[in-house]
Amino acid sequence: LGIAADEYDNVNVLRITEQTNFENPDVVRGLREIIKGAPACSLHGSLPCTVWSTWQHMAIAKGGRRYLNELTRRRERSVALLKSFIELCELADKTRYSHHL
Repeated sequence: LGIAADEYDNVNVLRITEQTNFENPDVVRGLREIIKGAPACSLHGSLPCTVWSTWQHMAIAKGGRRYLNELTRRRERSVALLKSFIELCELADKTRYSHHL
């Protein structure tokens, strides 16, 4: 999307990567402000999915309770990322709709 956006005027792509730390509440608050000021924005996400892979069953069998505890922590982080992303998507929809009234 970023490469394709370069072909158009007034189209900006803001990439949120692991280095951006989407888990940081200040980052999410900043994104909320950007979305509020950009009623035509579009959000696209690709969140890490490794922790939900069926291969985790094998890893649990091999790593036991210790691995399962770490996996549980990683899954909780994954759910938190997804919740933040959904919250931002809902805000984008609300912002887009309110500007069309």
